[in-house]
Amino acid sequence: MPMLAISEWVMVTPATVFLAVAALRLLQPRQYQPARTSWVIFEWTTTHISRLGAAMLFLAMPGLVVVAGCSALLRMWREDQALRHDIVFGLTVFGDI
Repeated sequence: MPMLAISEWVMVTPATVFLAVAALRLLQPRQYQPARTSWVIFEWTTTHISRLGAAMLFLAMPGLVVVAGCSALLRMWREDQALRHDIVFGLTVFGDI
């Protein structure tokens, strides 16, 4: 399980970093840091990643993470009675609020 979590985190990190850089570059004028560095990273990324690469970065890799996470959760749901009990208990507690 820890290796699955680490691999999922690694697969989502590039898209997260790119989106953070894209947002950070718009917070300040281009001549000030950290907006300047964000502009450099953003421009390098947009010139070096094709449309297919962008589709892989923003759609395929996060989609694979969702599928792998859901399958692991489903497998744990089937095998672990305590997990099922805890989730049902948690949902009833949130339902009472």
